[in-house]
Amino acid sequence: MSWELERPWRPAYEVYAAVAWLLTASGAVYAMLKAPLPREAFAILLLCGLALGIWRMFQALQVWRMRMSLEGRPVEWVSSEEVHRKMLARPGHVWVGWGFNWSRIHMQRLYELEKIDVQKLRVPCARMWRHLTKLSAPQKGNALLHGVEPIEHDLYVPLSDLE
Repeated sequence: MSWELERPWRPAYEVYAAVAWLLTASGAVYAMLKAPLPREAFAILLLCGLALGIWRMFQALQVWRMRMSLEGRPVEWVSSEEVHRKMLARPGHVWVGWGFNWSRIHMQRLYELEKIDVQKLRVPCARMWRHLTKLSAPQKGNALLHGVEPIEHDLYVPLSDLE
């Protein structure tokens, strides 16, 4: 059993490391152009700086994605034809909507959210994100319950469970 420590509601400290590595890469470019030294060492530093900067920025984006999931999701209207297609995709099941299968990690995330002020979990460019995803529209469900998992998928219930 793996006990991985997860702290999704913390600040994205990886941004500082990403900026430092990208500044290192830009310094390597400047040194390649201006310094009368062999360029191979600076080229290696440039590649390492870019790779590590991109890797750390990707980690920061994962933290921000978790925090942005707390912004809520807009109500989605589904046509009867789409519901019919979803029902045909899984015979013997009823499509109940979008969501995720709850596990203990989701309960732990919700428990951690109850101990902090959710309003302080700001993400850079959150206003732009809300505008792009049309979150000014009515929101579905409880943002905290939907926010503990950023990726939702179709949920089905077997017909035998509904008897």
